[in-house]
Amino acid sequence: MTGYSYADEDRLETRNTYFYSPYGGEAFLEAWAAHRRSLLAEASLPADVPQGTPTGEPGDAEVLGWLDAWRAGRKPRGALRARLEARLRHFEVSKRLFPEYDVDGRPMERSDYRKAQRYVNFALMLEAGYVVEGDLRLLNALLKCMDTLFSIVDLCSLDRSTLAWLGERELLHVEALAGRVGAAWRAA
Repeated sequence: MTGYSYADEDRLETRNTYFYSPYGGEAFLEAWAAHRRSLLAEASLPADVPQGTPTGEPGDAEVLGWLDAWRAGRKPRGALRARLEARLRHFEVSKRLFPEYDVDGRPMERSDYRKAQRYVNFALMLEAGYVVEGDLRLLNALLKCMDTLFSIVDLCSLDRSTLAWLGERELLHVEALAGRVGAAWRAA
């Protein structure tokens, strides 16, 4: 079985590019799922759906606003959607989250990227967005954000339980998607 190495070391310092990753097929998915399950075995799930935690950062407030909108079943539109798309693109390229962004979605301070709660909030937002919209780009960013979170060893206990919940949701979404894709291929 292929190993899953995308969350092995501190991914805030040694970022994955995911470019030109070899196709691993089912063996890769099995290794990914086994990796996630082994990490989740060490954490406990929270009793309720975790809420985002405000950190007092402008960028974080925006992420929590998107999270609240999706949890209420609303899709971000207009300028909110444009800022979301810019943040998503920036994360896809840099694999880092920053405390504040300018109007074009670029970080205003590039040295402050290690705050774990920022990544937890972003992952919660991506998960909620994927549930409402089914946009695979959100699931893709969630997988990458989770690789980063699982690579950080200094998460507080609250973040660990939230991470466990997110990990369970991530597994659920990927398994459901794999089932739909497999069924479509078998039907074709």
